[in-house]
Amino acid sequence: PWAALQTAMMVHVSLPALRLATLLVALPALITFVQLRYAVSRRGLCFVGPAEEDSVIFTFARTSTGSGKTKRSEASASGDVEPPEANGLSAAFGMYMQSGSRSFAQVHRSSRSEWGIGWPCITSVVSTLAARQTGSSDARPFGHMVAYDEDKGRWCISKSNSEPLRDEGGSLMCSDSANIRITCPGSNVPTSSSTSKRTKRNENLEQILYRPATTLLLGLNVYLAYRYWDGRISPSSVAKIYSKIVGLHELWRSFSGATAHFDGLHLGFNMMSLYSLGMELEENFGSINFFFYNVSLVVLTTAVMIGLTWLRIRHDTGNTALSETSTVGFSGVLFAWMVVASLERSNTCPVPFLPDICFDTYSGFGLKFNAGPLVQLVIAQFIMPRVSFVGHLAGIICGFFVHWSLIPLSLFGPQIMIPASFLAHLWFVRKSIPVAGDAAVEDDEAFVLVEGQDDENNRTATQRRPGERMSKRHQLLVLVKSAILGISVLSLVLFDISLILSQAVAVTFYAFGVQSNALLLRHRGKPNSSVDDKRKITMEMSRGGILWRGGGFSFLFFF
Repeated sequence: PWAALQTAMMVHVSLPALRLATLLVALPALITFVQLRYAVSRRGLCFVGPAEEDSVIFTFARTSTGSGKTKRSEASASGDVEPPEANGLSAAFGMYMQSGSRSFAQVHRSSRSEWGIGWPCITSVVSTLAARQTGSSDARPFGHMVAYDEDKGRWCISKSNSEPLRDEGGSLMCSDSANIRITCPGSNVPTSSSTSKRTKRNENLEQILYRPATTLLLGLNVYLAYRYWDGRISPSSVAKIYSKIVGLHELWRSFSGATAHFDGLHLGFNMMSLYSLGMELEENFGSINFFFYNVSLVVLTTAVMIGLTWLRIRHDTGNTALSETSTVGFSGVLFAWMVVASLERSNTCPVPFLPDICFDTYSGFGLKFNAGPLVQLVIAQFIMPRVSFVGHLAGIICGFFVHWSLIPLSLFGPQIMIPASFLAHLWFVRKSIPVAGDAAVEDDEAFVLVEGQDDENNRTATQRRPGERMSKRHQLLVLVKSAILGISVLSLVLFDISLILSQAVAVTFYAFGVQSNALLLRHRGKPNSSVDDKRKITMEMSRGGILWRGGGFSFLFFF
């Protein structure tokens, strides 16, 4: 069955492709786990939800008890007792953040309709923490508190006016109730006046663990720099080169060039900038979003750099060296983040050795502007003349685009940017799509033609079977395309705009792949194939393989 599926989709699944697919699935899950395990745990959070046997409870906050052991105050009751809705108990479900020595204020409210269990989902937790970090209006407090009852050793819920929350029978809503489940830190919540022995903190280690996306990017760039040095890799084999990307369609150079460093000074400057910007911005955006935005900025800065290089080549037609210039390093993405960081500050001092030279951030027409990144661009060019002026300028342009919301953040994920960029390259650069000419024929006509040619030439049943199998395969592809289009219509109601566009790109790849398959059947169905027909078959197989692989990765990004 696996071999039949490969043949039907005309895709050769190699081991590197499987590794890449595994990485794309596992990496976001790993970042999510690290962020929730460390970034959330240090804030001392309480979670309140319904006490049901099938509820899944995650406890992120743990503190030390007097005996030195780890204690988690978590109480629940078995049974299928439904929480009463009439007294507003469901309004107490959600996430609570520490507001006093032994009290927590509600900062996120989740209902029983949220994922069907009444507990806040991962994205709700991360979004709420990011909103409170940035002072967003979405970070308003809600009307419930959780406090520790010293006498009975339990956590109880009260309203903001200190009135205890009670169920229909008048009983207090506490962690020993049968209607709710409260997961909070242990009773010995540390306070500023606590005289207990504190564990020595390693701030550097905390910074690494609390900002996993920055740590991952730092490790990736340093590791690749070592591998390139150890393998004596030539910069031209991985760098961003206009002629290679546009002429030879080596789009992978967008990522290999952005993460390649061949000079210790270059690597050091970039990694120090990445560390500084990551410490400042990752917690504001959230680790998952920050990592995704970095991936998308790699694609966007490369596209802008290619566009600027194309304009320079058109202006200076005699300078062929522009198309062969090699560009490496993560600095294009870093300049984009410099713009975002500078526009979030009231002023920016871009000259390290002249701290008194600062530039104010100006606002007008709903947009912000700061000249600091442009000054940094000139200084970098002056100190290191070999740096890529166009690459850095592309980063600055992308930074303003992102902060000015010319590219909405909801559309800035890699699940859209990467497949859409590949689709645009096939359309405008390679001109492989749309599938024009004979491919515009109706799908039904394509496979009928194959069977008709077989019958007209009086071929044997054994000779007709390949054509018949191709016909059935094409019918299946057309049927799947119709089903996918139907599901896409439903997604307009079920998904947000980001997932809708991601799915639209994947469906576009699939639709063009079906058209390419129809054209391939027409060429193969001819009785006497000429040299030109064989050339067309080879070209169509190549185009079809590209479209199917693009569609496969697009659906993978979508999921």
